[in-house]
Amino acid sequence: HLRYSQWRHRCMSSNSKDAYKDLVRAVDNWHVEIFNYFDKRLTNAYTESINSIIRQVERMGRGYSFDALRAKILFNEKLHKKRKPRFNSSAFNKAMLYDTFNWYEVNDH
Repeated sequence: HLRYSQWRHRCMSSNSKDAYKDLVRAVDNWHVEIFNYFDKRLTNAYTESINSIIRQVERMGRGYSFDALRAKILFNEKLHKKRKPRFNSSAFNKAMLYDTFNWYEVNDH
């Protein structure tokens, strides 16, 4: 993160370093989290959306105990990511060959 380091150095050595002090401290404190997006294109958007849903459930169920709210979130099927089945190309190729040859045999009758 050379460019950030250069920018930080310019800010902190300028006459207006007091204006940048809070921003630089925040970026330094959250350096890993902020630069993960630029390095790996990772965000916590999914986590934030789940947190938003949890807050909505909590508002709707005024008075839920922590355990009840936790159970409601953990056992809700709609909140779990669904994995798509992996496509098995070798099985597909074998089926295609078998069906192709059977098609000709069936149509010859």
